[in-house]
This record gives sequence, structure tokens and C-alpha cells, in this order.
Amino acid sequence: MAEDIAPLVWRAEDWRDPDGGVIRLLPHLPTVHSPPGLAAGPGWHGLALLATEEDLEMWQQQSVQEAESPGCTAVAMMTAMGGGTAQMLSGLAMLQTLQGAVFPDPEPSRLLAAAQSAARPVWLVEPDLDDEGWAALTVASAEAQVKVRNLLRAVTGGRRYRRMVKRVGRAETDRLDVASGGVGTIVGRGEVESKDESERAPTADELIRAAALTSAWWMHSRSHLDQSLRASFDDRLAARLRGALAELRDLVAREQVDDESPPEAILLAPVTQSWLTHLHEALRRGPVAERVECMAGEA
Repeated sequence: MAEDIAPLVWRAEDWRDPDGGVIRLLPHLPTVHSPPGLAAGPGWHGLALLATEEDLEMWQQQSVQEAESPGCTAVAMMTAMGGGTAQMLSGLAMLQTLQGAVFPDPEPSRLLAAAQSAARPVWLVEPDLDDEGWAALTVASAEAQVKVRNLLRAVTGGRRYRRMVKRVGRAETDRLDVASGGVGTIVGRGEVESKDESERAPTADELIRAAALTSAWWMHSRSHLDQSLRASFDDRLAARLRGALAELRDLVAREQVDDESPPEAILLAPVTQSWLTHLHEALRRGPVAERVECMAGEA
């Protein structure tokens, strides 16, 4: 069951926990260096990554491999996975004013390095597969993917992916003005002039192209899930985000040494742009906070 194409989010969105603190959802385009308009900015106290320890190990391996042979990870993934993933990476690699098809994923890995450098706490929100509840959801996802109608979809997956790219691109092109909350909020249409070719600001057209490629890939990757299963994944992650924020609130409060009230704890969570709205909706549903162990650092 395909997801509807919701308007994409081009600014961070804050969700205020009724128990205190803020979860700041930061949109990013997978494998794309975020332009300044999408940067996190200062003012956050801790970082939540929708990732596992295995993902972090993979990022480290990719960093080593990319240092030895730039671009090798994208080539390997296009060869091994094909389909929408290959089309996305190929399209991103051809962008002129944005760096795309970059590994490890630039924005989450950059924010992780920034958090560790500043000794800020980090939480890995995605459960490992030894978590029974998460494993059950993963099995249900795999079973849904091998249903006959979904296997038939896979045969025409390339064509479906290209249609999704066009649909997202048209929708975002119609939302260029600032009032609509579209890409015009972070960059004006057309190219910003620069004497240095390498310092050109990204154009609105290329940002829309990158967003269309990555959003279509994300929707395509979830198209075999029904609404209930998608909500189950999102609700579990939202509960763990709340758990991370609960611990961050305590850390920030303990750091306060005078009699003044502690600052409002802000937990930064980089989220794939096309997923952000769904995760925000899951937080609004108010799942019970689930404890998540802090990976490293101090508030």
C-alpha cells in the first residue's frame, strides 16, 4: 500500500513533551550534504540517532573505504541493490550544486561527530534485532514484502520509482513560495552567483530534484507495509525518543549549579525528510516513554 505524498518539511520541527523538554526533528536528505538552510544550528543538548550500534560500525567502515577509494560505497550499493536505490544514487551523483550519493550518510555522521566532540550525550533509538518486539515487526515487514502482489510490484519497481520522483518533484515545484513552507524557505529559485565554482549555493531546482529522488526511494522502500505496520514502527521509535528525552531532562537538570530553573532540554533527532511528518504524528499520539541507554558523552 503506497503512502500518500505529503508536503515535504524544509525546517526543523519541535515537539514539546508534556513532561518537559523538546524533541527537535531535523529533516535531512539521505546521502546528501545538507545546505546551510537545513543545518541544525546551535542550542541543542543531546542527539538521538535513528540507528543501531551496527550502523555506527558500518559508518566507520565506510569512512575508511571512502578515504581509500572515494565513491566506492555508492558504486557497490548500486551494483548490489539495483532498483530504486541504484536510481536514487545515480541521480544524486549527477547533481551540480549539491553533493549527493555520499557515504557515510553526511548529516547524521556529522552531527554524531559534533556531539562527541562537545561531550554531548547520544542515544541510538532504533532497537537491535535481539529486541523481541522489534524483531517481530521486522519479521512482519519481511512477510509483507514477499506477498504475491508486492513481488509483482517489485518487477515494475523501476518504473514505479520514476513515477514517484516525478510526482514529488511536481508537488514541491508548486510549493516554492515561502508562505507554503516549501523549499523557498531556505533558498531562492535560481542559482546564487559565486566567483568560485565550488562555492555555488544549491539551486531550488536541484534541492527539489534531490528531495524527489530521496523521498521516492523512501516511499518505495515502505510501499509493502500497510498503515498499521508503519504506525507500529513509528510509534515504537517515538516512544524511545521520549525515553531519550526523559534522561536528557535529568542530565540537564543535574548540570544546573545555581538556584535558577534549568534550561529546557532539547533533543536533536535528524530524520529522513519524507519520514519526518509521520514520526511527528507518532509523537503527537503520545506513546509511553521507553527507556533508552545513553551511548556516550555528558550533558
